[in-house]
Amino acid sequence: MTMMDALGLIENRSYLSSIVAADTALKAANVTLIDLEIIRGGYVTVKLIGDVGAVKAAVEAAKDAAESFGALISAHVIPRMHEETAKLIEKQKGRPAASPEGAKPTAKQEKEETGEQAKTEAVQEESPSPAATERNEENGQEKLTREQLEKLTVVKLRQLVRERKAMESATQINTAKKAELIHSLLEKMEKKE
Repeated sequence: MTMMDALGLIENRSYLSSIVAADTALKAANVTLIDLEIIRGGYVTVKLIGDVGAVKAAVEAAKDAAESFGALISAHVIPRMHEETAKLIEKQKGRPAASPEGAKPTAKQEKEETGEQAKTEAVQEESPSPAATERNEENGQEKLTREQLEKLTVVKLRQLVRERKAMESATQINTAKKAELIHSLLEKMEKKE
């Protein structure tokens, strides 16, 4: 987002009318949908950005579409957003706020980036490395040890069980505990040998 961008907001009383409003706005002008925020009580706010003329045209089209549902609460365009307003919108989307070119990241932004990097590294450590696994020549699947399986999350274990057809039904896979998933995978690997 740049300070030259305009922000368009359309608030409706229903999700359906908001989807229609967003679709209409995107078809009406060259704008970007940045969020469809669901608020309590069935209220939904559509947020758009783009150049001022495009956002005005898109909001007007979206407003007409939402009015046809009788769900429009309000619509507004903020031309040439202030830098602080742009930061507020970006923070709500979970992205670090845009900083002017050449500006150094704040301590908070550096801390957030470091945290994201640590999460990525943790996920990479979770998966067994190719060097730590053997290949089963018969079907090309990795042979995993109990220790490697213990390090995996339940979600990853369920994915492996599905891929290797180590359990019969989807219900059984979805309700199985970690120990059951590991047991079925080990049992399946022993049968393949």
